[in-house]
Amino acid sequence: MKVIQLGGANDGLCHFLSLGGFEMLLDCGVKMQSLVREDQQGRGSVYRLQLPALSSVDVAALDVVLLSNHLTLLALPLLTEVLGFKGRIYATQLTLDFGRVFLEELAALTQGDGSAVFVFEGVTDGLETELPMYSLKEIEKCYKKIQCVEYSEVVPLVYGVQVTALSSGHSLGASIWLVEGPNDRLAYVAAASGDYNRHPKELDLMPLVDCETLLLTDLKPDRDPHSNTERMVEHVLSGVTRVLERGGVCIVPTSPCGVVFDLVEAVYAACLHNKQNVPMYFISDHASRVMELTQLGAEWLCEKKIEKLYAGEDAFLHESLLKNNLFHAVADVTAATAATFQNGSIIFAGHPSLKFGRAPELIHMLGNESRNAVLLIDPSVDATDAFAPFQDLKIEKIACPIDPRLSCGDANQFIARCCPNNLIVPYEYTIAPPTSAAEGAEMSSHFSRVLPLHELTAAKTKTELLTFPMKQFEPIVIEKTSKYLDGRLDPKLAAQATITEVNGKAAACVSGVLNVKRKAFVLGPSLVFPAIPSSSDVSDESKLKGTGKRKASSISDADASSTPQSIDYKEKSNLLLGQVDEDRLMKQVKTHDPQAQVYISQGQGDADVFMSIPSLDARITLWKETGKTLVETEKEDARALLTSFILAQLVVISQG
Repeated sequence: MKVIQLGGANDGLCHFLSLGGFEMLLDCGVKMQSLVREDQQGRGSVYRLQLPALSSVDVAALDVVLLSNHLTLLALPLLTEVLGFKGRIYATQLTLDFGRVFLEELAALTQGDGSAVFVFEGVTDGLETELPMYSLKEIEKCYKKIQCVEYSEVVPLVYGVQVTALSSGHSLGASIWLVEGPNDRLAYVAAASGDYNRHPKELDLMPLVDCETLLLTDLKPDRDPHSNTERMVEHVLSGVTRVLERGGVCIVPTSPCGVVFDLVEAVYAACLHNKQNVPMYFISDHASRVMELTQLGAEWLCEKKIEKLYAGEDAFLHESLLKNNLFHAVADVTAATAATFQNGSIIFAGHPSLKFGRAPELIHMLGNESRNAVLLIDPSVDATDAFAPFQDLKIEKIACPIDPRLSCGDANQFIARCCPNNLIVPYEYTIAPPTSAAEGAEMSSHFSRVLPLHELTAAKTKTELLTFPMKQFEPIVIEKTSKYLDGRLDPKLAAQATITEVNGKAAACVSGVLNVKRKAFVLGPSLVFPAIPSSSDVSDESKLKGTGKRKASSISDADASSTPQSIDYKEKSNLLLGQVDEDRLMKQVKTHDPQAQVYISQGQGDADVFMSIPSLDARITLWKETGKTLVETEKEDARALLTSFILAQLVVISQG
């Protein structure tokens, strides 16, 4: 198995995966944090966005693309319509529905006198460094090539590889991907959330327990243990309450998915508590469509929301507020009345970067009054950079990010419960915070607060957890020496087996031929070759005759009897099943010699137990996991005695 990081650690996610004979892309995002707007004199604006290093892989040779959420598919139209991808694409329906809203928002950047281009990261000489923004037509063609998967649906590929979409708890339809092959089992966890008080279905943990490899990325950068989602929402609510008390308008730049649905409910509850009867608006070109999407995909909702549906109620509060005209989903600012801006209100609008969308228009419209405020809640947006164009305006600027993703502390608990053999995590999450300003200058400030995973992650019992820090463009190769495969025993061979009970389970020694039938392994009876016929069974016509000048001759009975015959010889051997228990072995020794002293200690190296018996001048070493026992003594009678004690604890199955 090979993994290569092509995108960022928490922005523009994209990973190359080679597993089970397949070459895949895990996500195909765009680095939204790289969005730059360049104003050209008299010629409009040019938006520049950075792509993952898609040019470093052979796109035409890729077999599969797996998409995790609505933010990790923003480069997909380029992959299918420009770069020549011809494989299969899998995503959940809600991921595609919400993702389409984001794709169309980016495509709208080219409307009017504006333009937008994508810039490749890590591009090599001789390749095109820029690509134009995709069109609505290209988005439509791209979506026709995507196959939707249901929650927990197992999608079989060929060569025994299968993929399963599970809930990541981040947003509606956002998924964890479990990729299973004949020799590998990888869980790809991107932008997961462990909060249980939000609307999405909780993070699926049980299917990931004992996964062999865990690829964990897109974590919350903030290392503050008190910085949970509830505290973040409280910070927002305190700002909203303060602004409404002075009759101001709260502008909340947000994406049309995810946290906004939880925030609407929290804000309304706070307004009721404070007796602040103010209207709420959601302004977007896709406002009505987004509201409709929340009524789909009940399997991706948390238990509380599902209980409301069973009770005949609306799953989301905003659905009831829309019916009662307390919440308005509109496409344009002009739909809001003048009283909305005079007596206070709450307006949710995009884009959270404040570089395009309705939010910048609203800030310029209401920015000359200090009673109004803009609350920046998107954790991926740099507040200093976003507020820079509006510094001269009197409007209050509040940075109060809400980040529901797993923190490093949450991630360590998640890792401990999953118990993977191998952990792949971006290098940025494994380095210690800087101790000096000089070190901090060399590191990305975005990751300077990350708590090192390698200091918190506990090793598994008996098996060391291997952590692979992942750096961009540096392949991570995980090799396995052996693997057991599930097989089936042919009924004829099973009928010949002699069953022996071992610790309450049935065991038997069988010998046969392994066949592959319809991708299944079947152990059947050994092939029986026909015996060589004797001369008496051979007719005169079938007797060998010479040719040419040699005289005809026949094989006599004596000649036949002297023909060499094959001899099937099998040495008799036994199978030993069970496990040697050191306490029981000590009791056996003391029963034989009550005066004997037995000392038991931890084994050296990879050994589990070391026993010393001075009276017999013997030492016993036990390797329990590999089923190996070593008896060391120069006395043959002591060796025979201890061997008999050990065999008494085991079940012997004869192979002869």
